[in-house]
Amino acid sequence: MTSPSLGIRFVRNVLWNFGGQLWSLGLAFFTTPYIVHKLGTDAYGLLMTVGVLTSYLGFMDLGLGSASVKYISEHAAREEWDQVVRIFWTSFFSYLLLGTLAAFILILLTPFFVYWWLRIPVTLQGPAVSIFHLSALGFLIGMLNNAPASIPRALQRFDIVNRVSIAVGTTQTLLAMTLLALGLSVREVVMGNLVVGILSLGLNTWVARFLLPSVSRPRWDTSIFRQLLRFGGFVTVSGLVGPLLVHLEKVALASLVSASAVAYYAVSYNVATKLWIFAGTFSAVLFPLFSSFHGVGQRDVNVDVNLRVIRCIAIFVTVPALFFVVFGREFLQLWMGPEFARESTGALRVLAVAMVVNSIAWSPYALIQASGRPDIPAKFHTVELLIHLPLTWWIVRSWGVTGAAWAWFIRVSMGTAWVYFVSARLFQMKWRQWLQEVLNPALGVLVIGATIIGLLRISLYNHMSPEAVLWIFGGGFLTLAALSIARWGLRREELHLLVRALRGSAEG
Repeated sequence: MTSPSLGIRFVRNVLWNFGGQLWSLGLAFFTTPYIVHKLGTDAYGLLMTVGVLTSYLGFMDLGLGSASVKYISEHAAREEWDQVVRIFWTSFFSYLLLGTLAAFILILLTPFFVYWWLRIPVTLQGPAVSIFHLSALGFLIGMLNNAPASIPRALQRFDIVNRVSIAVGTTQTLLAMTLLALGLSVREVVMGNLVVGILSLGLNTWVARFLLPSVSRPRWDTSIFRQLLRFGGFVTVSGLVGPLLVHLEKVALASLVSASAVAYYAVSYNVATKLWIFAGTFSAVLFPLFSSFHGVGQRDVNVDVNLRVIRCIAIFVTVPALFFVVFGREFLQLWMGPEFARESTGALRVLAVAMVVNSIAWSPYALIQASGRPDIPAKFHTVELLIHLPLTWWIVRSWGVTGAAWAWFIRVSMGTAWVYFVSARLFQMKWRQWLQEVLNPALGVLVIGATIIGLLRISLYNHMSPEAVLWIFGGGFLTLAALSIARWGLRREELHLLVRALRGSAEG
C-alpha cells in the first residue's frame, strides 16, 4: 500500500475522524429527542428547512475549498511553503467577497421563502424571517471559516481538525439545549449558533497560523485565484447541483406536504446519514492524500489505497445498515417515541440501504477529483438533476415521507454506478478484482448477520418487548458482526497497522 510510516499516519487520521464523528453521533443521539420535543415538529422542521436552503448556497464558494486543499496538499508535499501562504490569503479574500454576496442574496429571497413557497404556519412566519436573516450572517462566517480550516486538512493534521470540530459542535449543541431549557425559542437557538460560528472562525485562524511555517502579510494573488477557479469551476457545478440533489426531497416535502413531514423525514435521514461516519472517516483523509500522491506521480499507490478503502467501507457500513433495516421500528420507538416510529420507520429502512450504496462511491469519487478531473462529476450531476427533479417531485407527491426516501435511493444508485464506470475507465480497475476484494467479504458479513437475525426472530421475537428485542437481538447481531469483520474482513497487515496506530495514539 504505502510505507509503514505513511500507512500508520493514514490509519491514525482515519481513527481521529472516526472518533470525532462518533462523538458527534453520540451527542446527537442523546440530545436530538430533547431538542425536537422542546421545539415541536413544526419549528424543528422549519429549522431543518432553513438549514437545507442555506447549505444550498454553498455553491457560491466556486469550488475554492476543494481547490485549496488539493493545491496546498501538492505544494506542501514539495515543501513550497510560500505558495501555500499565497493560496491561503487568496482563498480567504475570495470567501469574504463570495460569502457577503451569498448572504445578501439569502436576505433578499427571505420573503419569497417565508410567505410564498414554503408551508410555514402563520405563527412561525415572524420567527422564520429572523431565522433566515441570522442564517445569512452565519453562512458568511462559515464561508470565512473555510480558508483557515483548509490548512490542517491539506497538511493531513486530522487530529487538530477533529479536536476543533468536537469543541465547536459540543459547544453549539449544549448552548442550544441550555437556551431551550431557559424557555427560549428557535430564534435564540439560531443566534447561539451564530455566536459559536464566530468563535470557531477565531479558533481555526489561530490553528492555521500555528501550522504554517510563516504567514506573510495579507495579500491577493490573481494568478493563484485563476488556478483555483480553473479547478473549482467544475466543482462549482457540482456544488450548485449537488445540494439540490441531496436535499431535493426535503424541499419537496416542505412544499408539497408539510413542515411536520420534513421533521419526520429529517429524523430518519439524520439517523441513516450517520452511517456516513464510516465513509466520511476515510474520505476526508483520502482527498489530500490522493492529491499528494498525484502531485508526485504515484498513481499506482492511489489505485491500491482506493480499492482497500472501498472494501473496508463496504464491510463496516453493511452491518449497521442491516441493523436499521431489521430493528428500525424498535430503535425509533425507544429513541423518539411511538409517533416517530410510526411515521419514520419506512423511510429509515430505505435510507439505510441507500447509505450502503452511496458510501462505497466516496473513495473513487475523491480519486477522480484528486486526479485533476473535477469536470467529470460536474457533467454527470447536471444530467442527473434533469432526471432526479421531476422523479422526486412525483414520488414525494404520491408517497410522502417514505416516497422521499425512495427518491433518494434511486438517485444514489445512479450516482454510484456512474462513479464506478468512470473510475474503471480512468484507472484500469478490473471488475473481477473488485468483486473478489470488496463484494465477497461484504456479502459474507451480510449472510452471517441475516442468518443469525432470522433464527432469533423466528424463535423468540414475538414474545419479547421492543426494548428487549433491540438490546438482546440487535446488540447480539452487532457483536457477532464485529467479530466477523475482525476475522474475515480485514487483512493481517491492516490489523497490524491498526494496532500500531492505536498504540501510538495512546502513547501520544
